[in-house]
Amino acid sequence: MRLGLAGTGRIGTAHAETLKGFEEVESVVVADVDPARALPAAAKLGVESVSLDELFAAGLDGLVVTAATDAHPGLIIAAVDAGIPVFCEKPVAADIPGTLAVIDRRVRGKSTPGASSRERAPIPNRKDRVRLLAPLLIARSRP
Repeated sequence: MRLGLAGTGRIGTAHAETLKGFEEVESVVVADVDPARALPAAAKLGVESVSLDELFAAGLDGLVVTAATDAHPGLIIAAVDAGIPVFCEKPVAADIPGTLAVIDRRVRGKSTPGASSRERAPIPNRKDRVRLLAPLLIARSRP
């Protein structure tokens, strides 16, 4: 399996190291909006580094998004459009419009983005937020 990782900060580097350890993972490709950050991370981990644009054309079997939160919606949507199953580090977006854009694209697309979440929505709007985000909490891909 060839996996991509978008975002090579502390969390991204930790995820890339974990992914490399799985027997099923043949290669990991990393990218970052700041190539100066991606290159040393790739060298340290012994993985390939490419630009974000090249990442979506790298023949990936899956993508892990660990970039800055404001970049999450665009990266998730780009992965869905490229037919790449995607897992996004929490949160899916920094705001409701970004979240709705991902939901809209997911509904029309063939992939379901996944997200990890240890955070809880504030009590006053918890039901509405859970109903809105529930489709995004299961990592799953469809051919």
